[in-house]
Amino acid sequence: MLREIDKHWDKLKKISRLGDNDLLESQRLVYKNINFIDEEQIPKAFRLRAFDLVKNIDLNDIVFVALNEYQASILWTGDKALIRGLRSIGYDKVITTDEMVKLRNRQEKNN
Repeated sequence: MLREIDKHWDKLKKISRLGDNDLLESQRLVYKNINFIDEEQIPKAFRLRAFDLVKNIDLNDIVFVALNEYQASILWTGDKALIRGLRSIGYDKVITTDEMVKLRNRQEKNN
C-alpha cells in the first residue's frame, strides 16, 4: 500500500486539492489507523490463490488479492480493470468507491 500511495501521489494531490504538506499530514492521520502487514506474512496458500485469480488480469495485484483473501475481507479499489477481471471470473469480494458511497448512503438512510 505504501508503494501505491507514492505511485499515485500526484493524482491524490490533484483530486484532494491539497499541497504536499497537507497531503502528508492527511497521510499520517490515515496511516496511524492502519495496521500494515508485510506481504511475507501472508501464507503461501493465499498468495497462490491470488495468483490464480489475477494471472490473466494483472500480476501486480497479487498481494492485494492475497491479503484480501487472508483477511477474509472485501477489497476496496479504484482499479477498474481488476474489478472487471475478478468479477468476470465470479470473484465478488471487491467494491468500488461509488459502490461504497451508495452503501454508506443506504445505511445512513436506514438509521
